[in-house]
Amino acid sequence: MLALVLVFGWWVIRAPAMVRGAVVAPPEIDIDPPGMRARREAALALARAPADPWTFAQSLAPSAPQGVIDRERCGIEDGPQFEQPASQDEPPIQIRAPSPRYTSAQARLDAALRLSAEPLDRAVADLLNIGGLRTPSGSDEAVAQQAAQTSDPRVYALGYGVCHSSVPPAPSCGSISLSGWTRIDPGNGTPWLHLLAQAQSAGDVDGIREAMSLLASATRFETYPLAVAGAVLKRVPEDGADMAAGDDLVTEGLVRGLALAQAPYSPLVQLCKNNASGDEARAQQCLAIGDTLFQHSDSLMALTISGALLFQTKGDASRRDRIHAELASFAAHWSPATGFEPCQYLRDSMKMLRRRVEIGEPAAMREEARRVVTP
Repeated sequence: MLALVLVFGWWVIRAPAMVRGAVVAPPEIDIDPPGMRARREAALALARAPADPWTFAQSLAPSAPQGVIDRERCGIEDGPQFEQPASQDEPPIQIRAPSPRYTSAQARLDAALRLSAEPLDRAVADLLNIGGLRTPSGSDEAVAQQAAQTSDPRVYALGYGVCHSSVPPAPSCGSISLSGWTRIDPGNGTPWLHLLAQAQSAGDVDGIREAMSLLASATRFETYPLAVAGAVLKRVPEDGADMAAGDDLVTEGLVRGLALAQAPYSPLVQLCKNNASGDEARAQQCLAIGDTLFQHSDSLMALTISGALLFQTKGDASRRDRIHAELASFAAHWSPATGFEPCQYLRDSMKMLRRRVEIGEPAAMREEARRVVTP
């Protein structure tokens, strides 16, 4: 399951309609320098080749005899089992509940998170609400309470996301604000993206001017999209019968974390279109913001927006195309297209996610692109 979410996570940025605040790109402008398109196409062709013989051989494992590939136990058979209904429009039907071993493994992970000295771990435990100890509104309130008292920017960002995705918001959300976020997370431009969206929605010209100035002075853009999954992941065993139960919790954390970490980029790109509608000072701000998004962000969404911003402001597609080529390279090599033996598939998926948590999504993607594509 985690593997499917990883693939989706790398490519969701190419489907703007699926992501809140995403940007619809203008018509293509082909301004490639002579030879650039040929070099990019050659790089993409190389990216689609097998990364190494062993990995490629592993991809053929599903065609081997069953006794050969089922040589280890990682708990997949202990999880809930589903059946696909006749109609593809209907959700899968659960035909078997998880075993006591599976639920016990997840309960142990929940206890480890709740007993942790790390504020993020405790907030993640309340967010995921493993075992349904609280109602959904009670879970939101628990996260908001922790965010209101924290000095950890990741926890505050998580609380801000929860408070702006729930209707009605939890009572403690009254203590969560953009000014509070900027106070404990100086230099991060993400809160100013929210400020810009609010100013544009209200037609506040002075507010837009202030937000753009603050965005241009930001030193980084962090939304902490992998914070929730990472908190769970560091406690999941890399082998053994509890691995699949842990992987399912990591997947839930990845989905929830990515949803809560969305930032409103659309107002920014709209303001920067067509050389900022002729406002040269604002156009320079747009370019500065785009450079920071490209060089100092922790999400692939922010990285992709940096390419869209340069394209929308100046009609320059070079950065956008470079990012798309790197994404294509990564997607082609992070795992074989036909899959691994089940337990190895889980193991490699979590290994890849650990690297993303460790150095950030853009850095992990670039690292992989450098590994397989000769400059």
